[in-house]
Parts: sequence; structure tokens; C-alpha cells
Amino acid sequence: MTVAAVLLAYAAVVGTLGARMLGRARWTGRAPLLAIVIYLAAAWSVLAALGLAGLVLAVHATALGGGLSHLIGACVLRLRSEYATPGGAAVAGLASSPAPYWPAPRSPPRPTFARSGGRRCGTRRPPG
Repeated sequence: MTVAAVLLAYAAVVGTLGARMLGRARWTGRAPLLAIVIYLAAAWSVLAALGLAGLVLAVHATALGGGLSHLIGACVLRLRSEYATPGGAAVAGLASSPAPYWPAPRSPPRPTFARSGGRRCGTRRPPG
């Protein structure tokens, strides 16, 4: 019951005060896209809070108690065994080190002669 009350209070506060505070903010003129994203995130969080409050009120706490926790624990154990590295954490740490991904040092680019008529750039044309 307490969780549902907190979710409903959150939805009421964000739903009423959030839009007013966002409307009075001066930075929304400088960053309108950010203001739109924040407004939509607040609206969706209010809807999610209302939905979760309804779910908490509808589903009894003992229904989510023992059986579900054992199921989630079994899933976690299965995922750990499935995705464990053969050599352990040391091999996984060596394989994920950034050393293989560093680019090799490159030599400076060579001068091109295509547009200069066969002579080096920055030199004068020979007389005659």
C-alpha cells in the first residue's frame, strides 16, 4: 500500500508541478529540443507511475513472493553458467583490454604530384 501511495504522489506532483515549472523555465527557449524531451519523459513517467500503482494495488504481495524469486534466481544462475568464460575472469580481462584496439602509428602522407604537373608542390617551374 505504501508503494502505491508513493507512486500516486509522484504522479500527482510531476503531473501538476512539472509542466508549470517547465513552462516558467528560461532555458527552454535556448534548448527547445531538450525541453520537449524532458516534457515527454515527465509525461511518460507519470503514466508509468500510475500503471505501476494500479499493478501494485491489483496484485497481492504474496503472489510475487516466493515462487517468482526462485524463478529469477534460477534464470540468473543459468545465464551465469551459459555466458561464463572458459578461462575465468583473468582471460576475460585480458581479452577485453584496449591494447588490441589501439591503432598502429602511421607515417605522414606522401606529397602528391597529380595536380602539380609532375613537380613537387611549392617548387617553381623550371624556366623555358
